[in-house]
Amino acid sequence: RGGMSTVYAVSHREFGKRAALKLSRESTDGPSLGAKMFLREARIVQLIDHPARPDVFATGTHEGRPYLVMERLHGETLAQLVATGLDRRRAFELLVELCDVLAVAHDAGVTHRDLKLDNVFVLDAQHATPNKLKLLDWGFAHVATEDDPFVGLVAGTLGYVAPEQLLSLPITPATDVFSLGVVAYRMLLGQSPTAGASQVDLVRHIHATPTHPAMLWPDIPKPLAELWIAMMAKEPGHRPSPAEVRAAHRAEVQRWFEHGFNPDDDHRVAWLAAGPLATDAPPGFRV
Repeated sequence: RGGMSTVYAVSHREFGKRAALKLSRESTDGPSLGAKMFLREARIVQLIDHPARPDVFATGTHEGRPYLVMERLHGETLAQLVATGLDRRRAFELLVELCDVLAVAHDAGVTHRDLKLDNVFVLDAQHATPNKLKLLDWGFAHVATEDDPFVGLVAGTLGYVAPEQLLSLPITPATDVFSLGVVAYRMLLGQSPTAGASQVDLVRHIHATPTHPAMLWPDIPKPLAELWIAMMAKEPGHRPSPAEVRAAHRAEVQRWFEHGFNPDDDHRVAWLAAGPLATDAPPGFRV
């Protein structure tokens, strides 16, 4: 159950195909923009040719409420996985796959705009071929070749959205880069980059300096720490490109494996208690 819809496990009456039915909570005749834009997701995902986006194969309405029929997934959300403990090797593998699907979406002119742990579904091992995850909820996505139906609105989740989303500035792939930086912090450092800030503290979210990664992970490779800081830049033009982010994470994963990273080591990351905002970089690093 989400804020705008409820998802049911269903089977076709005649030939037994199993699927997931995502039903809007509101009628298309109501005042909510969310219900009117609900079916937009079905069209947008077809623009993205990558196995990590969900497959939508039917749409319709039930008692005036729109629904999508989608592939049924088996696993848990990334938020659930992080809450119970996520080892760093697996975290990096998932992060690289997120970079891959976002790169394909950006090449198609689509910016997800609502990237967060709850919108990443990690597949069970027996269902993880060829991809390990699905990036869900594309209904708020920005499509470069279309008018934006969410102009003037914050189409995203506070705590993850980039400053330009809060300031009603243009949406670009750099918007997803910022949100991916927040996801990386939560996956591999165990807390938000601006821990201690309220979810509704918009001014602090826009202006606060992220906690330096080495304050939370002292042995983090310096290039990786600097990459994450750059991804959180307030100005979109100061962030690395999506291609640079993908290449850098792939290089770091490969470097770790080549230097004998042991997947059996207990490098687990779980939620940390929110502490004071640390803005100073440790020796050898720069903010």
